[in-house]
Amino acid sequence: MAEQGKKENEPFMDCPACRKPVPDVRPDCPNCGIIFAKWIVRQSAAASPESALPVSFGPPKKSSSNSKALMLLGIVAAAGYLGWQHFSRPVGTSASGGSSDVLFPIPVMGKMGFINGAGQEVIKPQFDNVGHFSEGLAWVKVDTKCGYINPQGAFVIQPQYDEAGNFREGNAFVRPAGSDRWEIIDKNGTAMTEAKFRSCLGPLEFSEGRACVQLSEGYAFVDNTGQQVAGPYKLASSFEHGLASVEVSNNGGFGAITPDGQLIIPANTSDKVIRFSDDLAAIEAAGKWGYVNKIGTIEIAPSYDWAGDFHEGVAPVKKAGYYSYIDKTGKVLLNLPPNIDGAESFNEGRAIVHEGIKAGYIDHSGHALTPLLFDEAEPYKDGLAWVMSDRPRLGGYLNKNGQFVWQVNFVAEFFNAIRKN
Repeated sequence: MAEQGKKENEPFMDCPACRKPVPDVRPDCPNCGIIFAKWIVRQSAAASPESALPVSFGPPKKSSSNSKALMLLGIVAAAGYLGWQHFSRPVGTSASGGSSDVLFPIPVMGKMGFINGAGQEVIKPQFDNVGHFSEGLAWVKVDTKCGYINPQGAFVIQPQYDEAGNFREGNAFVRPAGSDRWEIIDKNGTAMTEAKFRSCLGPLEFSEGRACVQLSEGYAFVDNTGQQVAGPYKLASSFEHGLASVEVSNNGGFGAITPDGQLIIPANTSDKVIRFSDDLAAIEAAGKWGYVNKIGTIEIAPSYDWAGDFHEGVAPVKKAGYYSYIDKTGKVLLNLPPNIDGAESFNEGRAIVHEGIKAGYIDHSGHALTPLLFDEAEPYKDGLAWVMSDRPRLGGYLNKNGQFVWQVNFVAEFFNAIRKN
């Protein structure tokens, strides 16, 4: 006998929000009203195949009508399959996940908690806001005050600060209650300095023994005792791979310094902040982008309309309106289709690509791991990546196969909250 609400031999799925059976051909749930992402993906691919993310990218080729038909078939099949895999999975269930000893923040019913890499809840959602675990501690917010917890969810430093940052190299910046400046604390919560710092370009965190802070006279670098060791500068950013970008004067242009304050890359080398990764940094000069090494020598001549950071030996660049990935010699390894209007650096073998406001993920060979479906997508870290979609209103963590290990339906949460009230 067929289950109530079902017809014999009719394909059904369980709604990921209310868990009631829904005919597979329906675009929405007749019980709770959510629109299924798999339907949006199918409709998008069928209506506008040229805007869907191809199964693989490669150098532009002349296409026959047969190859175009095969590509379209692959796009629709991949999009339908991926949409089903991503969004028919119940909240909290998991595919193969990320690192098992790392905890990831999750939002549930207006509160924040943590899961492990397999998608299993480890710390019950109970906080008003949280940061990521770093050096064994994570900042959390209870009502209006921030403190720090350990991986078991116990407070190590009680909530007492208006704002708190991540621990790096044994110290963290916090903003004491009622103050508009930040101070440095250790892992016992002992203040190492008075509250006298303002934020810099990027997070207030230590890197390579230095932290970039803003003082009344400009931007400077301090050690973990709060002593100024370099600066002030007009602008400055944090140390990365042994160098920090600084703007020395009002003449414009950035150079780079060593941790002891030595200007090793001359000022005015770049019109934008210099950020090193994989021993190279993207620079902008006279409206074109290229790359320099750690002594300021040009490695790839400025010829691009835009250039991103090198990670894992490759970097995204834009030239003549098209995005591609290059190696450290400037050789093009991967051309992206013309519909792609944004590309990010690789992390853990995955990179985010954009079409308008939508984003998806590719691997180093250019294969699409997800459709261009997400309104918010973060780089992979410790095996997982956080994503969100506005229609339907879903969020969660993807594993490296593009499958959810944990997800939440914000619309269902909203209606559940109404029912409870």
